[in-house]
Amino acid sequence: MVETFDQKIMNLVVRRGPTAAVDELRSIAKIIHHDGSIDIDTESPEWFRWTRKWRKAEISRKSKWDSSKPSFELAMVATAIENDAELPSAPGLIARSINFTRAMLSRGLSDRRVDEHIFASRVKSCSGCKNLAYSDGGKYHYCNACGCGQQLLAALDVPGKSNPGRPVVEYDGPYTKLHYPYLKCPLDRSGFHVPKIADRLDMLHGAESGRILVLVANGPSRDEVELERLAALDNADFMSINTPDMRVWPTKYWCFVDQSQAKDLARLISVYPGTIFNTASVKSRRADAILVKSATKMFSTNLHRGAHVGRTTTFFAMQIAYWLGYDHVYLFGVDMASDKSGKLYSWGSNPHVKDAERIKRFQTENETFEWAGQNLPEPIRSRFTFCSSYNIWPFQRHFEHVQHETAIDLIVGRHHDSSPQPRPVAKKGRSPLTLITPTGGRPEAFALCERYMRRQTYRGDIQWIVVDDCETPTETTMGQDVIRPTPFWRCGDNTQARNMLAALDRVGHDRILIIEDDDWYHPDYLRVYAEMLDRFELVGEGRARYYNVALRCWRQWANTSHASACQTGFRSSLIPVVRKTVQAYRLFDVHLWTTPGLFKHIFHGMNLAVGIKGMPGRHGIGVGHIASGFTSDPEFAVLSRWIGSTEASVYGIYYAANRLVEMNAETYRA
Repeated sequence: MVETFDQKIMNLVVRRGPTAAVDELRSIAKIIHHDGSIDIDTESPEWFRWTRKWRKAEISRKSKWDSSKPSFELAMVATAIENDAELPSAPGLIARSINFTRAMLSRGLSDRRVDEHIFASRVKSCSGCKNLAYSDGGKYHYCNACGCGQQLLAALDVPGKSNPGRPVVEYDGPYTKLHYPYLKCPLDRSGFHVPKIADRLDMLHGAESGRILVLVANGPSRDEVELERLAALDNADFMSINTPDMRVWPTKYWCFVDQSQAKDLARLISVYPGTIFNTASVKSRRADAILVKSATKMFSTNLHRGAHVGRTTTFFAMQIAYWLGYDHVYLFGVDMASDKSGKLYSWGSNPHVKDAERIKRFQTENETFEWAGQNLPEPIRSRFTFCSSYNIWPFQRHFEHVQHETAIDLIVGRHHDSSPQPRPVAKKGRSPLTLITPTGGRPEAFALCERYMRRQTYRGDIQWIVVDDCETPTETTMGQDVIRPTPFWRCGDNTQARNMLAALDRVGHDRILIIEDDDWYHPDYLRVYAEMLDRFELVGEGRARYYNVALRCWRQWANTSHASACQTGFRSSLIPVVRKTVQAYRLFDVHLWTTPGLFKHIFHGMNLAVGIKGMPGRHGIGVGHIASGFTSDPEFAVLSRWIGSTEASVYGIYYAANRLVEMNAETYRA
């Protein structure tokens, strides 16, 4: 059961202390929302431990308010006050402390930030406020009105009278109090939680004048263009429609108007740092999402009156883009047709809408765009360019229409002059990778692993983290980043969680692959996974193939909804989820893939890896090492078919060697 905690849970947090309470709530939270509320799995052991601890604290803490020490910390540890009349100064300060605890929770597990428009408004409000104070010789600035005290985590760091030369804090700079998604101002100054929708719309109106927008929809043609090149233009922003393209994630804006999107992408939504636009049909929208009311058939030029969806989120997004004031908008993935392979979406099919129904809806969408083309004045129509070779619907005669194959060069040619120093962007499939390999006591297997990594066709930058926890170190020859956790592994220990957590702390790139030390990898493995991680948060190959070389037997599994750890890659945005799963489950890979709300992709049939079992040395923990349900293959025929006879012959020596080791089961399992 999942329960959503609101103000009531925050009243409980008051009794615990800010740091301890926030840390504990984070440890048991499934999702931390921007409004400070959290979703908790009340059946988890962590939840039961937390509730027992809190109940004990509630009974033992009956201290009263000390009015001589009206500090934030004291307010946070104060227990329930039976008679508020005895302590007239306490309730207001406690209420403020509750608000700041909610702010800390809204920061979440990934340092989420309020969108930059609200942030700029907060900086302006605080800089001109008479309650702005400073300490430590003007090093830090604080608010005297909020009751949070002069501690570093409450620092505003904005210009003030004490130090007018201090530079304004940057949105992308160090995390300050003004970055918290949920933050109330006791004086109700502009930019603080929760601003009215109308106020936020006013702040955004015309905010992007002088810039261009790349609007990315979900059609198959979006995968056929190098959108990363447009990210190098300093005057270009991106807006996602429905399912985002991970190559340009996170985009500055995101539009979706369907509850199914909110459900399918819940985890991605919870960590998204930009501005979301929804309609009322999204019931479980994020607290800070901008709710735009639905309007009748029209192209709205005033979002205060609403926007028309017209059966397509793209049309809704076009009205948002116009309100934001972009000089020009380029639309990719608005295909309204299949590609040459029959795909209607970049990833294949939509589980919520059958392809036949989707094709019928294209007619309704065409009618909406046709109406806009006939009724919008030319200055508005001329702002939009549709970039698709697959879209042949007649409405495009009213708008600029270019082939998606040539659109990138066209846009760069038009707008490059306004961006004389474009940011470098990795080529497709060459984004830097971090490889994680836990090992120890398997020198033969690891030597083969290096051989397979050395021959990879991928040519991007690689950070290879090797976690070696055996007393005798494993020889590494490729400049790996080696971690030596202690105490060293002993026979019978399961150190997988400890070693994975140590590796996650050292990750340096956004795309991460788990490379197991005893498995076979195809030369294209890294390249293919790098390209897929450009588009998804979690990728893996299903129908895993395992081969035990000690016993010469094989098995192919029927896993079509999850991938084994050795065939799993993920983005750094998932590190908090991976960390939590590794801590909770012995075989974490299955549970990682069943986590709801992940932006994931399972593929089949490429046969990029084989899980090799029964190699000499330390015994593995997976079911393949036991070989239960495996089929005998004494001549290596199946392995030869899987990886080629030359590659299979490499493993021939381990059959005889391990038959001798097998006589001593205890040694074999060591």
